[in-house]
Amino acid sequence: MRPDAYLIVAAGEVLHAPTLAELAEIAECAIAAGDRIELLRARTAGGWRLLSHEESQVFSRLLASRLD
Repeated sequence: MRPDAYLIVAAGEVLHAPTLAELAEIAECAIAAGDRIELLRARTAGGWRLLSHEESQVFSRLLASRLD
């Protein structure tokens, strides 16, 4: 089931992003601030779930490109 949003918990704050690109942008800010990323999730009609393998790979590539 395709997600309709993403969630990140960093430095104890819960933030939502509509796309993986925006999720990577938030993660970049957390890393730059020295904050620990505690949780990543995708929201579907059935509730929150872990990122899929494909989503994790895309997120990792997006984040790596932002940190270069």
